[in-house]
Amino acid sequence: MGKRLVIPSDTTRYTLKDCRTFWSRLKGYMFDQEPMVQAVLLNHCSSIHTFGMRFALDVFFLDESNRVLQEIRDVLPGKLLFSIKGTKHVLETPSGMLPSLKPDMQVRIEDET
Repeated sequence: MGKRLVIPSDTTRYTLKDCRTFWSRLKGYMFDQEPMVQAVLLNHCSSIHTFGMRFALDVFFLDESNRVLQEIRDVLPGKLLFSIKGTKHVLETPSGMLPSLKPDMQVRIEDET
């Protein structure tokens, strides 16, 4: 069963790859010609790289409750990003996929039905 990302005040349900293992977090969108899902959630992760990427990302650092701590837009391939204090998860999306997520906004992850 797949997962969906739900954003407050947005009726769209975004397809989500829920990465819980070291290898799935390492892979993320790496080497994808184009995104196969609309968002990647890197669980228990506090920093990311965009080496091997073929498109820019929007990156959202989340706390343990999936509240947005920081949003960084248009991260180009070949970059390394470190989190801010309190980061427990990182949400990656192709650049421009999601509306702006303000600090303290909480996103939800739900099972596909």
